Amino acid sequence: MSDSDSVELNGARFLRRREHDTVVVEVVGQIDLSNANVLAGQIREAEETDAAHIVLDLAGLEFIDSTGLKELLIAQRRNDRDSDRLRLRNVEGNVARVIGITHLDDVLKTENQPNH
Repeated sequence: MSDSDSVELNGARFLRRREHDTVVVEVVGQIDLSNANVLAGQIREAEETDAAHIVLDLAGLEFIDSTGLKELLIAQRRNDRDSDRLRLRNVEGNVARVIGITHLDDVLKTENQPNH
């Protein structure tokens, strides 16, 4: 992976970059059925690196539907089982509300939570 890679598709932009021992994936815009597979691919590519930590920065994410939530949940379960490297950062606004309403805030790990 180069120092940073960027992908745009159907109202979403994904910027993946390396910060020391962490791969950060910035997610901007909207995640829905039309681009959730790109989110999944970005997470998978980050998992294939030797990074000690993977952070999904959701500060620029305005909307996420059930397809996007499903991809986050699949990735979290995979990381819980395999490496426990995945954390979310800047879960705010509508995205935080949807994650809370669906009770995924009990499952998805944020950056300030300790490893289990």
